[in-house]
Amino acid sequence: MSKPDWKSEEPVHTCYEIGRDEDGAMDYCLQDDFFDQDDPDPDSKYRFVVTKDKEITDEDDEKLGLRDWLWRIEVYEKGTTNE
Repeated sequence: MSKPDWKSEEPVHTCYEIGRDEDGAMDYCLQDDFFDQDDPDPDSKYRFVVTKDKEITDEDDEKLGLRDWLWRIEVYEKGTTNE
């Protein structure tokens, strides 16, 4: 079994964000204080595992044909694992 490409098997940070799609949830997560806002490429340091957790659509969105979701975003440091 090959080892993952991140340093630890536990996330270094977890975000829970509301959004209609994964990209929107990621945008909100990257605004979190955990991330350096001056870093133009957090993907170079972190690996993101995004999971659609549950639907939280309200009546107003439903009438418009929209759906909102709660997303769980786990953040892992990239790098080699300790052997």
